[in-house]
Amino acid sequence: MYVFPMIGHMTPLQAFLLLIAFWLAAYLFSKFLRRSLRNGPKHRPASRAVRRPSASGEYDALVNMCLGDRDKVERLITYEMTRRPGLTRSQAISEAADRLRYDRSR
Repeated sequence: MYVFPMIGHMTPLQAFLLLIAFWLAAYLFSKFLRRSLRNGPKHRPASRAVRRPSASGEYDALVNMCLGDRDKVERLITYEMTRRPGLTRSQAISEAADRLRYDRSR
């Protein structure tokens, strides 16, 4: 007794075509999954788009972006403050993080 009674009555050509059809469907599905995973989500969560981190949170993020190199973080902050003398330290931290994100996105 066959689970799929039609398979027992198939010609070799029909079986081959069925195999090709299943392979093609699997290939296209895997290609679709790879593309959707590579592109990521289509929208940004609203909480990330609106919320601006605090100065200490921004500093910690900058330290993480510099892989824990606090000397580099201080150089970046100093650079932003010398570039625009009127900036406060928290503004300079924010500008340094933004500049680093921009430079890494290119």
